[in-house]
Amino acid sequence: MANRVMIFGVFDGLHDGHRFLIEQAQKYGDQLIIVVTPDDTVKFMKDKIPHYGLMERIMMLEKEYPRAEVITGDNKKGMWTPIKKYQPQTIVLGYDQNALCSALKGIIDGYDFEIIQIKKHHKGSTLHSSMINKKA
Repeated sequence: MANRVMIFGVFDGLHDGHRFLIEQAQKYGDQLIIVVTPDDTVKFMKDKIPHYGLMERIMMLEKEYPRAEVITGDNKKGMWTPIKKYQPQTIVLGYDQNALCSALKGIIDGYDFEIIQIKKHHKGSTLHSSMINKKA
């Protein structure tokens, strides 16, 4: 059985910070599942819509990471459909995903996964979608 690794994100303009997270996540298993946040969920969470639409973001990821399974995340907070469906052994989070980390710790008893948060970042203070999209 493959060791499934899952990551979550908006991925609004694929940049080196995203690539760094994806490359780190790939080290923890042999099947990568990338969960992309839907537009309306981004609007709710960040009070802004992504620069790129959901399908554009998915296509960017599929093109660059053809071996990964790229899926759409939930439209409603707390459903955890991707986790229920794919049952990952490992969920890898970026250095800035503290709220998601806390939420996952709240449900971990009902599942069987390990949470790994990448503490270091690849130029995180300058490579962040919100900063890059302001320049565009």
